[in-house]
Amino acid sequence: MGACKSKYLTFTLDQYQYAIPVKDVKQITGITGITNIPVKPKTIKGFINLKGKIIPVMDLRMKLDLEYKPFTQRTYIIVTKFQLGDIKKQIGIAVDCVTEVVSIEESDIENKKDKLCELVKKVGRVEEKEILLLNIQELLSVEEIDLLKQT
Repeated sequence: MGACKSKYLTFTLDQYQYAIPVKDVKQITGITGITNIPVKPKTIKGFINLKGKIIPVMDLRMKLDLEYKPFTQRTYIIVTKFQLGDIKKQIGIAVDCVTEVVSIEESDIENKKDKLCELVKKVGRVEEKEILLLNIQELLSVEEIDLLKQT
């Protein structure tokens, strides 16, 4: 019986390689068309209108306490889905660059007891590269969840 593999969408922030499960990705879009809102958590940059749906956009750099870097033409928004109780919601996360889809065997995923940060509890290995695996369900703070419930 073969090893169990899962597919992940990989992207970069600074020199770090991150990934989220492909099953959680709805769409990838460019950075154009973000509407700012005056009152928001500092990690939420604004909203985009995607096929008639209003989607909040999170600056993942701020969420992970990385150095501020303005959005560029190479910045992408990964629209992800997650569950808030009975409610299914979407949020866009702004990343430096989307790289590729990779398959990672379950045996190549290591739980990090010391946690690199609250959002990265697992590390996957692909061809000698370490990829930090984000948990979308734990990405949001209570304040951010409250904002999403209103959208």
